[in-house]
Amino acid sequence: MFNNQLVSTLNAFEFKVYNYVIKNHQTVIYMTVRELAEACDVSTATILRFCKKMNCSGYAEFKAYLKMNAEKRGEISLPHGANEFLSFFKSINNDEFDALIASAAEQIAGAERVIFVGAGSSGTLGRYGARFFSNIGKFSNHIDDPYYPVNTDMYKQAVAIVLSVSGETQGESVN
Repeated sequence: MFNNQLVSTLNAFEFKVYNYVIKNHQTVIYMTVRELAEACDVSTATILRFCKKMNCSGYAEFKAYLKMNAEKRGEISLPHGANEFLSFFKSINNDEFDALIASAAEQIAGAERVIFVGAGSSGTLGRYGARFFSNIGKFSNHIDDPYYPVNTDMYKQAVAIVLSVSGETQGESVN
């Protein structure tokens, strides 16, 4: 990947960068110059000098060089957690999901009020959702306390959006 003659010209700090890149080349292609400098415990100027010594005009070209070499060897892997994002986006890229979203949008548009329900982080998200919907002209509020007393006329002509950030909160069906 690197020319031995070029590597022999590196000073001690640049050699630290070289060692880090050799051991972590799959993650370096996703790092900023500052992140790499911090990981190597050197300055960003040292990173840029290293890139110049490796015959690259700058850090962006160096990362492109690393990525091309990894692709040639078939070593490209996604950063930690990216597979979950990709599988999620693949699962929602279909007509059935679009129909569900359209149905939910129709129900929200037809309701007089929208009530966001959630506790903890979900409550914070619900507070944001209620504010957002209020800002676009749809009367809405949030409930972040599961024991909050709800008046029976409050949920007439209303849609409840119940949130769970973790997906593990057990809910009960309300008719």
